[in-house]
Amino acid sequence: MICNHQLNDCIHALYLTHLLSAVSPDAVLAGGASRDTLLGKPIKDYDIFIPIHRGGVQRVLAHIGCIVGRELSGELITPQGTEYKYGRPEVLAVLKIANLDVVLYDELVGRSPDQIVRTFDCGLYQAWFDKVGRVRTTDTFDYCRDTRRNYFRELNSQRVSRLARKFPEWEMVLFNSGLHPAIANPSK
Repeated sequence: MICNHQLNDCIHALYLTHLLSAVSPDAVLAGGASRDTLLGKPIKDYDIFIPIHRGGVQRVLAHIGCIVGRELSGELITPQGTEYKYGRPEVLAVLKIANLDVVLYDELVGRSPDQIVRTFDCGLYQAWFDKVGRVRTTDTFDYCRDTRRNYFRELNSQRVSRLARKFPEWEMVLFNSGLHPAIANPSK
């Protein structure tokens, strides 16, 4: 069950995603917020993914600054300062505004929400809001939900600990090579 606070936060994040679609019509709100909304858990933050041309970071940041009404120089951080630092050369920049991360990524990754979550997220993070606010998931997300296991590509102890507290009934599993277990064992 989604509470009023979550609903207001989700509406605000979806509104920001809509505004940021002026930067790219393929901007998508994905990851933990959509997962937590679907599973009725508190939302920590929001991730909006925007595909851009590799050389266009400064232009896009100026455009986003116009949309949010201020210069954004202090909020720009490199991917190395975020959870996206692990083997993610596709991430060009991350903009942090309060509990919102705007992830600018190389458009060559793809533009569909399904491609975005499969590239940047693993396990229970493979969920997104569609353009009308419904939560969509991949088969990997469904597998994790059904087996009560959450898989990680890399070991980030803070992230694993936070999710273990949020989902105490779930097993946290590290896999670091090959196919995700949902793909390797689709019948389980």
